[in-house]
Amino acid sequence: MENVTADLKKNLRAVKDILTAEDILTFEFNTKDGAACAAIYADGLCDKELLGEQVIRRLTAENRAEDIDGAAKLLTSPEIKKEKSVQTITDEILSGNTALFIDGIKGALIVGVKSAPMRTVTEPPTSIAVKGPREGFIEDIKTNMALLRKRLKTGDLQFETIKAGRRSKTMVAIAYLEG
Repeated sequence: MENVTADLKKNLRAVKDILTAEDILTFEFNTKDGAACAAIYADGLCDKELLGEQVIRRLTAENRAEDIDGAAKLLTSPEIKKEKSVQTITDEILSGNTALFIDGIKGALIVGVKSAPMRTVTEPPTSIAVKGPREGFIEDIKTNMALLRKRLKTGDLQFETIKAGRRSKTMVAIAYLEG
């Protein structure tokens, strides 16, 4: 099992080698003194507003911390974990948490800024199920992708989005399990 290093680019590459889907996003920014940072999250499962307030705004206003504990103290999120295993970090990202890496600091912070799809997902009226979850897809493609990601917490779940239609240019996602 691979562990996180102090090299930001190497850590990002290790996570992106496992999580290759296009709904896994990376946001790179710098601390006040110019240290590179990156937040990796699953689009649709992460509350971007909370991420901005509790993580990015706090770190961009401060100088780089000396170690992982110092970085954790700078954040205002009530849910923060320190992690060293790349596999555990990818599992956390797939669960809706955000992984925060800071260049020069060995380890990552898992920040709990989950935001599960909020529209009342109800049982489709045309296909009533006797057993199992009573959730159906809705109009928003990101919510639908997040519903799938919530059920299938694996890096093998892939999405390819394309625009369909000459006039409507409707976003369509092809979802599949790699392999």
